[in-house]
Amino acid sequence: MSRKRDDVACPSCGEHMRKKARRCGSCGTANPLLESRSFGEQIGLGWTVLLLVVVGVVLVLLGAWLAYELLALGRLNPYLVAAGGLLILVGIGSAIARRWRR
Repeated sequence: MSRKRDDVACPSCGEHMRKKARRCGSCGTANPLLESRSFGEQIGLGWTVLLLVVVGVVLVLLGAWLAYELLALGRLNPYLVAAGGLLILVGIGSAIARRWRR
């Protein structure tokens, strides 16, 4: 195969393949240029942990506020219930998406 300007060497076998090829035509190794990193890999471990802590604190505060509204005041704030329901749906949806992607 002739080497062109848009060809790269395969990291496994060294054969040349196009930059946009999904796999090497010779050995079948995935093209590392096309592999996408997860959000956690892009921002790093420290920022991922910080983001999870912030989201966890927000969820705990939201739950405490909802419990206060229900127990102390005897009413439910519809906006608070909607926000909690939306967070639950997003959590369930992300769990389903992760399992489906595998």
